[in-house]
Amino acid sequence: MRPSGTFSHPELRGSLSRLSERRPRVLLFYSRTCALCARVCTAVDEAVASTCMTAGQPLARGEQQQQQQQHDSGGGGGGGAGGGGGGGGDGEPWLAAVPICCDDPLVWAPEMLHYDVDKVPCLVMLDKDGCAIGRSGEPTDIAAMTSALDRLVAMARPGR
Repeated sequence: MRPSGTFSHPELRGSLSRLSERRPRVLLFYSRTCALCARVCTAVDEAVASTCMTAGQPLARGEQQQQQQQHDSGGGGGGGAGGGGGGGGDGEPWLAAVPICCDDPLVWAPEMLHYDVDKVPCLVMLDKDGCAIGRSGEPTDIAAMTSALDRLVAMARPGR
């Protein structure tokens, strides 16, 4: 999900595809020229990777690391964090990230208006039905954004 230097149609198609998935999604409104946005992109990638499922239940971070170590050493277990899918199978993240580049506001103007995005980075959490359940506050620094991300992920956690 790393911001790239040029906007491309595949990037747009990928974001549109992830918007339609039937699992919680975190929308990341960002700019390619924003250093804080790049750091938040990394934090969002890590948060999604840490949301794997086993037997339909979220794994704790330690269980994920154990499973990944077993998988890496050839010991089986569920896989590591997958990049796609519906979020219900073993090793699949239950959370999807949807990066939305605001460098060309006309492309994403409806979403920016709908979610009241006037500054980047901005995080919006959608539930599996696509309803907004939370939003980050003022983007002051990486600590504030990661705290907001943690709060939003906790709100969307399955079985909550």
